[in-house]
Amino acid sequence: MITIYVLLGFMFLFSLLFLVAFFRMRKRVENRFDSLAKAVEVDVSSWSEVIGEIKESFVDERESIGIDDYISFTYKVSVKYEYSIKEVTYLGGRLGVVETWREGRDVVASKLGLYPKGRAVRIRYNPNDCMQSYILE
Repeated sequence: MITIYVLLGFMFLFSLLFLVAFFRMRKRVENRFDSLAKAVEVDVSSWSEVIGEIKESFVDERESIGIDDYISFTYKVSVKYEYSIKEVTYLGGRLGVVETWREGRDVVASKLGLYPKGRAVRIRYNPNDCMQSYILE
């Protein structure tokens, strides 16, 4: 009988340690992404700006399989836009510097109206490689 209690105690302790390690790792990953986003923002701050036009916008869906084969979905607004530099037309598809995936299709779909076909948008592009661009939000 005592061995059962000892075994249950070890199982509880192991579970607790696993949860602590999991949340510490998750926080570390989030901090790395935050640092990456800040570094990218500094890099693109010197890029040039031009006015472009939305050609298409839609809600994009991504499926993830988590612990215990739990399936979850995240969504983002995706856009296709066109812009011209020195009489050369380019196509782009980045909305902001860092892509933002969110839970809740309805929340993301509500932002879709901000990017209707034909809308003029400010675009920042890399003057050294004009194909690298994103919409300024």
